Amino acid sequence: QRTLLDLLDTENEYFQARRAYTGARFDLLTAQARTLAGMGQLLPRLQVAREGLPSAAELGQDRDGIDPAELCPPDAPSMLQVDKDALFAEALREAGARRP
Repeated sequence: QRTLLDLLDTENEYFQARRAYTGARFDLLTAQARTLAGMGQLLPRLQVAREGLPSAAELGQDRDGIDPAELCPPDAPSMLQVDKDALFAEALREAGARRP
């Protein structure tokens, strides 16, 4: 009887492992599809024709000629220098001028 319980337990573990693997595989494929869709590459990757719809190039949205360095240069903006003492003195002057 112990052997039968071991066999059933082993089958159950195998079933659970296969179910977890199938779920993980589905999650992976879903994530890949979402990534490709976000990049606009899902239909070409699936080799699906877009009959009757204009292409990205026809709409002027072809991104092949875009240089990312021009859109987002690697140069950081300069730091803003604030004279805190001057601001504080001005605030005190303004506060003193408003007193009745």
